[in-house]
Amino acid sequence: MISVIIIIMDLRKTRQKKIIAEALKELKGKHPSIEQIYASARGKDPQLGVATVYRNINSLCGQGSVKRLEGLGDTVHYDDNPAPHYHFICTECGKVIDIPADICPKRMLKLAEKAAGCRIKSHDIVFRGICADCEKEGKK
Repeated sequence: MISVIIIIMDLRKTRQKKIIAEALKELKGKHPSIEQIYASARGKDPQLGVATVYRNINSLCGQGSVKRLEGLGDTVHYDDNPAPHYHFICTECGKVIDIPADICPKRMLKLAEKAAGCRIKSHDIVFRGICADCEKEGKK
């Protein structure tokens, strides 16, 4: 009987992680907060708790399929794009846009290592400005 309960619990965790992963997929490219992920996932499973969302998001971050983004404002955001890339944040509307990492020349990383006197293993670059949509609205 105990082994049956364990199997059911494992299936539930898998189902919940699948629902959360689907919510992330629906929010693809939007760099959602945990609250946005929770709201999307809860629409599919009203029994889902916010602690379950946190736990599963942290698990996905640990696996490397989701990246935790801090410093994009007051809220932590999550990025389902594990490929190296940078971010642009609109200072008007808060939109976050991915920018390919290959725009950063390797020479810049070498210069940064030299200036810091350290070996750089990873880096994040955030550009801030006004997005094209806000720019259009401001010109009307």
